[in-house]
Amino acid sequence: MKIYIDEKAIAYINHYAERLDNKLFLQLKSIDEKYKKMGLFCSTEHLNERTSAIKKAKNWMITEKETGIFETQRKQRLEEIGLNNRGRLVVNLKDGHTIYWTDSLKKYMATFKPRTNPYILLIFLVQNPGEIFSDEELVDKLNPQRRDANSADDRRIRDTIETIRKKLKLTKNPEDDFFTVDKGFGLNCIVELKS
Repeated sequence: MKIYIDEKAIAYINHYAERLDNKLFLQLKSIDEKYKKMGLFCSTEHLNERTSAIKKAKNWMITEKETGIFETQRKQRLEEIGLNNRGRLVVNLKDGHTIYWTDSLKKYMATFKPRTNPYILLIFLVQNPGEIFSDEELVDKLNPQRRDANSADDRRIRDTIETIRKKLKLTKNPEDDFFTVDKGFGLNCIVELKS
């Protein structure tokens, strides 16, 4: 799970830490080795543990260096995958394979079975990016023959959206969510539909 730090930046920070704080340097080296063994080197978890160790050491010079380098690399990575401070949702029409990148470069993946409500809703919203739909419009798209009483329409759409969120394992953090559910339903991200 490669995110936005690379070995060159980590080596630079470690070299800088070695000159300023040998104890911190040894701790960072230990963290790096642990994540290499786990196959998660340069992952979000790896970065978080490094950042935590640096903050605990209270070495503000290293903290500023690391934060600055990683923020620059994050912005470069955002540009590489076509994000511009918005998430990117990619859905494969044939097999329902879905990938969502947040603007903080977290990656969520799931596969939705064709002809299921989550798949139908997701495809419809991706085909109509930036538009907001009422619950009645979306219920008609899901299954016009099974239209329930109006009070159940909103609940049905919200349940389907919740199913999509759970399948993708989206966090409760609103920054990681790509749905707009205020005054209608839509997507708040860059979308791409592959066939």
